[in-house]
Amino acid sequence: MLDKEEDELMQTYSTTLLQTALSPLLEALSSSKDSVPYPAKVTIGVEQSPMPDQEGVCAFPYCQGRMQSHQQSMLMLLQLLQEKCFFLYHHSLRVQCLARSLAQSLSLSRTEVSTIELAALFHDVGKILLSHDILQKPGRLTHQEFGQIKQHSAFGAQILRGMRMPAEIVSLVYHHHEHYDGSGYPNGIAGDAIPLGARIIALCDTFDAMTSYRPYHHPRTPAQALTELQRCAGTQFDPDLASYFCAMFVTEELSASPYSYSV
Repeated sequence: MLDKEEDELMQTYSTTLLQTALSPLLEALSSSKDSVPYPAKVTIGVEQSPMPDQEGVCAFPYCQGRMQSHQQSMLMLLQLLQEKCFFLYHHSLRVQCLARSLAQSLSLSRTEVSTIELAALFHDVGKILLSHDILQKPGRLTHQEFGQIKQHSAFGAQILRGMRMPAEIVSLVYHHHEHYDGSGYPNGIAGDAIPLGARIIALCDTFDAMTSYRPYHHPRTPAQALTELQRCAGTQFDPDLASYFCAMFVTEELSASPYSYSV
């Protein structure tokens, strides 16, 4: 166990790392010249709610000041996730790094990469509203418990929408458990109807979940996880993205342990 002084030091160090990680993302979204308008609505269940004070359209310039001013709110959300479930907090950081690398390998714009990276960082934030017993359960979840887990993407979208985050980020968080064949949730959409960023996050989320510790399973090796991604390509995952991800992982940049990615 850490003593009080060591714990405070770790908290300060963690916050510094997160501030360092968030700052360039917010700058990219704020200063981008390649941004385009996008719908300021996201479907949460059967509800469609526009961003406050908007008339159906929101462009990144609208978010310039807000993104910077919300940095502390985002840090607070990550701290809540850390306190709720420590392994999910570190999982979120690793998924952020994987998603950034995959998005960059696809030659996406700086704005697109930053949008995907921020959505990846917050993809599981809705789990702060779930029971600790469910998140830490060592055995198989019941049907009812899994039903609660499936709500986390909508919960996360609602939290981020309440912070007036860009609608694209909210949408990626909401859709990151959709499956390429339409068998996922929450909306059961398929193929290219799933936002590209959500398809990217789905791959990175699953890979890290398989290769890291969870109360209900021992970690698989990266090779085993990549084999599983390839097996599920075309059903759970976008087959082209799955191929890109597997190729990316064996490059020099990501050849190290999945636990060594920098923030």
